[in-house]
Amino acid sequence: MHSNFTSHKKTCMQTKVRASHFLIPAILNKEILDGIIQVSKDDAYAYTQRAAKEEGILMGVSSGAVLAAVAKKLPEISKGAKILTFNYDTGERYLSIEGLF
Repeated sequence: MHSNFTSHKKTCMQTKVRASHFLIPAILNKEILDGIIQVSKDDAYAYTQRAAKEEGILMGVSSGAVLAAVAKKLPEISKGAKILTFNYDTGERYLSIEGLF
């Protein structure tokens, strides 16, 4: 499982976590993307777990993948820059996944 993190001219970010390869929608305008950051299942799980343990935020794996992608991107981001991301999924539906929580 991999997550691909995309940024839209550094203003919009999204991630998709899939059991198979990243599926790119036919309508995706690739010309507006700055790039894709691959995040492993282990990294997505690790950031999902960290959010729960350290911040008390029960989120889904895709939100953990976004945090993992941001962590990978941090060395390239200017000091003092603001980063905005969304936690658009609850972890409630993932409670039965072995090894996640």
